[in-house]
Amino acid sequence: MDQESMLKQISLQKDEIEALYEETHAINNELTDYIKKLNDSQRELQEINQEISAMYTISKSINSSLNFNKLFLDIYRLLKSILDYDMLGILLLDDNKKFLQIKYWNGPDIDGLMDMEFYLDGEGVCALCAREKRPLLVKNINDFEGIIMIHKDIKQEMTAPLIYNNEIIGVFIVDTFKTNNFDSDKLATLCSFASLASTALYNAKLYSDLHSNYISTAKALAKAIEAKDISTKGHCDRVTDLSLRTAKHLAFSDERVKKIKIAAILHDIGKIGIPEHILNKPSSLTSEEYSIIKKHSTIGYEILSDISHLENERQIIYQHHERYDGKGYPLGLHGMDILTEAKILALADAFDAMTSARPYKETMTISEAIEEIKRKRGTQFDPEIASSFIEMVEKEFLK
Repeated sequence: MDQESMLKQISLQKDEIEALYEETHAINNELTDYIKKLNDSQRELQEINQEISAMYTISKSINSSLNFNKLFLDIYRLLKSILDYDMLGILLLDDNKKFLQIKYWNGPDIDGLMDMEFYLDGEGVCALCAREKRPLLVKNINDFEGIIMIHKDIKQEMTAPLIYNNEIIGVFIVDTFKTNNFDSDKLATLCSFASLASTALYNAKLYSDLHSNYISTAKALAKAIEAKDISTKGHCDRVTDLSLRTAKHLAFSDERVKKIKIAAILHDIGKIGIPEHILNKPSSLTSEEYSIIKKHSTIGYEILSDISHLENERQIIYQHHERYDGKGYPLGLHGMDILTEAKILALADAFDAMTSARPYKETMTISEAIEEIKRKRGTQFDPEIASSFIEMVEKEFLK
């Protein structure tokens, strides 16, 4: 092959190599773009999967509780797992449907925030969200007219309405201290979450209202008892206060605290069935009169027999005159057979009887009553519960 032919062949091969390189480079760019799209799609799928999983967990978790405090904490924890924000507020509508009030707040301490009332016909993102039943995304806080600036570092804000049966019951509000952190996708996520949470919050509100009605009814009954037994005016309130303080000192759960509260309010309900001349006798009771008085635990137990949801409280009332050594009434239970709540109620009842004025006995000072309880630890009173009760009294009444 002559030199000229060789040069032509080399030139052709060079052109082919360059064309092949360009084609390979283009294919490589396409592959790079495709891999990037695949990675982006994978991330999007992971985020979608994470959100779906979180929503399932949210629905399962928050709809299993009727306790507001637990529900609020679950909402915060689960929402935080799918959204990046710096402040969360859960606002609920008042009973007259005139204003929103913050029932849960997770963010910096702000003086007076929990007492603020956001009227539906007033200014602010929350009021507008509730009034129009629509979510709002404020991309730049300075661009929203009538904004209520509760913190100077807020850059963006999102709100979602809490709606049950097409009625507004409250609002979720989240704030961020970052720019460009919230967008329409984040708002959609907040709305999905709010939709799941609405039913749970509505049910918790119903439960709370129902419990408040129980408490009001129980207090009315307690007042009726005290009107009959004039020597024990204020006794139920004081015993309830002492019982609750002790339960909290022992770190009882909210549910146990609620039970002991109702039981304490109603602990003497059985006295309705005791003759007034015995209840109001100004001197010591005879053995026969005392045996009649002792029936009040059983009478109270029977009065509440048709109220199934108060069965636990009923048992506490039934046992509140049992003794640790088994010499109490009406069942003669002893030691661990007695409910802890009944042991607390027994201590509170006895302490108030010791320190309150009665026509047939001298009133003890708080210190004297403590010494009396110490003497009766292990006989009348459970020693551990008695020690906790004494710690509580010394801490809160002998400062």
